[in-house]
Amino acid sequence: IYGVRAGYQALTSQVSISRVVGGFFVNATGNSYATLKNQYLHLSPFIGKRFGDDQISLDLTVGIDLGMGLSSRERSVIERNSPPSAISIAYRPLPTLDVRPNLTIAGYYRAFGLNVGYAHGTTNYAVDANNSGTKAYTKLWRAGFTYRFGRDRAWTAQGL
Repeated sequence: IYGVRAGYQALTSQVSISRVVGGFFVNATGNSYATLKNQYLHLSPFIGKRFGDDQISLDLTVGIDLGMGLSSRERSVIERNSPPSAISIAYRPLPTLDVRPNLTIAGYYRAFGLNVGYAHGTTNYAVDANNSGTKAYTKLWRAGFTYRFGRDRAWTAQGL
C-alpha cells in the first residue's frame, strides 16, 4: 500500500521552573512552569503492507512527515511571593520545514480506523550563536482516527 496522510498538529511540552537566574528575583514557587506550543501542517507520504481484507485490516507503514511550521509560542508563568508573579509570552522562530521519518500502525474496520505512530525529527531546534553543541529534535508519539477515501482506500486523512 502507499498514500499520503495530511493533518494539523499542535504539539505542546511543559517543564517546571524551580529557579530563575538573572533579573530581579531568583526563587520561584513550586507552581511555576513554561509551556511551548508548536503548530504545524503536515504531509506524510508512506509505503507499507496491509494485512487482512476489505472488512478488517491492519496497516504497517513507514514514511516521512513533512512538517511545515506555522507558529511557536512559549508561555512562562513564574509564581513567587515578592515581587508579585509574572507571566511572559514569547514567539519563537520555527524552522520552515521539519523532516521526520515515521513508523505507523493502523487498524481498520471498513473505511474507519485507529492509528498510532512515532516520528523523529531531523531538524535541530536549538541552533544558537554560541555554538554550544546543544541539540533539540522533535520526537513524538501520536494516536488518531483515520478515514480512508476512495474505492481502493489508498488515500487517507489523519486527525489527532
